[in-house]
Amino acid sequence: MLGGSFHSGVLAAIHDATDWDARKADVIVGTSAGATTAASLRAGLSPADHFARATGSPPSDEGTALLGRIERPYDIPDRRPRLRGLGNPTAARLVWAAVRTWPIRPMIALAGLLPRGEVDGSAIRDRIDAMAGGDWPDDKPVWICAVRLDNGNRVVFGRDDVSVGSFGAAVHASSAVPGFIRPVTIDDVEYVDGAAHSATNADLLAGLELDLVVVISPKSGPLPDASWRCSSIARIWSGSTLYREVDAVIESGTEVVVVEPDAALGVLLDSNSMNRSDRSKRAAVARAAYERSLRQFHEIDLSQFVDRAS
Repeated sequence: MLGGSFHSGVLAAIHDATDWDARKADVIVGTSAGATTAASLRAGLSPADHFARATGSPPSDEGTALLGRIERPYDIPDRRPRLRGLGNPTAARLVWAAVRTWPIRPMIALAGLLPRGEVDGSAIRDRIDAMAGGDWPDDKPVWICAVRLDNGNRVVFGRDDVSVGSFGAAVHASSAVPGFIRPVTIDDVEYVDGAAHSATNADLLAGLELDLVVVISPKSGPLPDASWRCSSIARIWSGSTLYREVDAVIESGTEVVVVEPDAALGVLLDSNSMNRSDRSKRAAVARAAYERSLRQFHEIDLSQFVDRAS
């Protein structure tokens, strides 16, 4: 996914600018493509190897060993199937769940209105379990966000008291894009992509007394032009949600750095973001994210936070 390529570029830039390795983060929160990134970091894949994988470069020996555990191919189609009308047995329930709270949650309503996904996304589960060994990491927290399809509530695997079969199952649930990938059943509850609640879920880090929160947000940022399209509406919603979350973290006493694409990079990210087969586009997104983030982190003095973290 192109969102994962954006993450890889940012992670590599943070490391090269500050010499800090994101694998050492006290807490990692992951949603959708970010859930795969979070799981890969906790499994031990370095920022440099994330970047190498996105750009088609050879990974390190350590990265080669980790990635070599994965046997199942990523057999999920690059494009959503063409929608043939709306309708979902849980639509009314989710629409009500979306409008009964303020602010209204339009993506929750959309998740209920879209047809049920038909694509089997179990390759996501199997590939993460193969790399991470299936067990939930127990050294440092990793929180994976999904949304319950029955009531629209966010669930945070790894934090909430919710049964989950494996680490990969949580990532699979977080990546079940409504209308595309089939909802994931865990302990008799169906889940869909956590991005239906928020693309970033940064509010989970408020009040944890962390030194610094870095939010990587490929779904927000400036619009590429003045014309309106679905991706523009999604970016506006993601941005407004993100900055409410950031305000909550700052108000709790923690500093925040947000990394977003610029307008030009947003165009690349919005052009079929599910496409993994176009390796040149994945590499272009990763390199553009790296260069943009490297400039950003060179302008920010993070030495006090890096020193504490080390």
